Amino acid sequence: IGLMEKTKSIKTRIENFRRRLATDMPGYSGFFAANKIGPDELQRIYAFDEAMLRYTDEIAEKLDSLNTSVMANEGTGEALMALDAKVNEANQAYDLRDDVLNGIS
Repeated sequence: IGLMEKTKSIKTRIENFRRRLATDMPGYSGFFAANKIGPDELQRIYAFDEAMLRYTDEIAEKLDSLNTSVMANEGTGEALMALDAKVNEANQAYDLRDDVLNGIS
């Protein structure tokens, strides 16, 4: 019960990360887009996308670890802190998305 507020905060940030990925990622440039994307820029975007996929996998691993800790009734606080740190890292990395896309001219 003492960890409920922390878990709620993490859940909200995970949902926010998921929502950002689901709504912002599709389609970087259409035929009539102002900024055309060349092969080098596309490679940078693919690298960014690959990093975001790694974060989703890492968050899933941290969630599994948290579940294992809860079921074993040990190490829950540490598992929750590790999940919190990974979610923060993922959201901070995602904030760089605008820098990546705005750097394309």
